[in-house]
Amino acid sequence: MTSVQRHDAARSSRPVDRVREELRRVVLLLETADALDLRARRSTDPVQAAQLHQHAEERRQEAARLRSRLGALRRQSPARRPAFG
Repeated sequence: MTSVQRHDAARSSRPVDRVREELRRVVLLLETADALDLRARRSTDPVQAAQLHQHAEERRQEAARLRSRLGALRRQSPARRPAFG
């Protein structure tokens, strides 16, 4: 393992970095769902369109689960004082 890899591994173990990664995943899932729905609307095959819509819904459900988990983490964390003021 190189020093850069060790640094990245240590950095990603910080809670704020894990939350940031989860938020990125939520955004990616929602963007993917939108893209799948767009493809479904453009499809001339009703079976393929239904499958694409189903996959989009699965992505949205996964994003909702992640958001819920992130919300639970926020409620569990101690309140922070503002950095300034």
